[in-house]
Amino acid sequence: MTSKYFFEIIPITNLPYHSKQAFTYSSNQKLTSGDLVKIKFQRKTIFGIVLNHLKPKTTTYQVKPVESLIIKNYLSKNQLEFLKKIAEYYYASLSTLIKNHLTNFPNFYAKNQAPKKNLTKNLKGNFQIHKKDLQIVKQILKQAKTQKEILLFYPDRLKIYLYLVLKYLKQNQKILLITPNFELSFAHLLFFQKYLDKNLIALIDKNQGKKNLGLVYNQIHTSESLLIIANRSAIINNFQNLGLIIIEEAQSQSLKLWNQKPYYHVNQIAHLYASIFPCLVIYGSNSPSLSLNLDSKIN
Repeated sequence: MTSKYFFEIIPITNLPYHSKQAFTYSSNQKLTSGDLVKIKFQRKTIFGIVLNHLKPKTTTYQVKPVESLIIKNYLSKNQLEFLKKIAEYYYASLSTLIKNHLTNFPNFYAKNQAPKKNLTKNLKGNFQIHKKDLQIVKQILKQAKTQKEILLFYPDRLKIYLYLVLKYLKQNQKILLITPNFELSFAHLLFFQKYLDKNLIALIDKNQGKKNLGLVYNQIHTSESLLIIANRSAIINNFQNLGLIIIEEAQSQSLKLWNQKPYYHVNQIAHLYASIFPCLVIYGSNSPSLSLNLDSKIN
């Protein structure tokens, strides 16, 4: 039987930077860019991401068929563009980048699907915010209309973060809060748990266990409102409806990834993300470095 469609597919495996990153596969099913599929690659069955649809063509060689469709629209067009920008900026292999950062979720997606809820109804009681803090919040929201990246040079930032988190949760959007270490992540978790229902907060930690991580990554892939507290590796993910990124202690060298390619810095990835998506990035710091000398600075 002749296949109707041909596609360029990125195998999710470790490939050298200078080698070919996408390969031609055939399918009788019409697929779209960003679909997660299973393919045969070098005698192994692995995951792959559909990159492009190709025009029907006659070949002198046998084109391998797609084994099966796993998740429809796993990555959006903008998410693919985001990953390409990272790979280009850091001279990294696109296939390896996807393998290192986007393969936790597919293994558990089918087992851990959680029902969608209107989580904004689970907000806890009101909190008091000082007049000075409220002025800072208003200044951030005003600048956010024209600027997508803001440096918050202010000592007491948690109440400001909470106010912004509540605003974005009520708009049914996700918030990603990146910290340089687990201790700070846990401290922020305890703070936000005082004001938010536990179902509105997700903590990403590699020591959580596969089942819990699967549930967290399932929440990330849905369009539910959610506050995600995590370390530097979570910045590259297939977020849905992410409206706000907060990078706490943005001057910290611990925000640079040293042990896994690409050796990126969280601040640079957030900058690339803001250049593609309608997302506000806030860099929080008491002692900002020269690299954070942004036009929009609030202190």
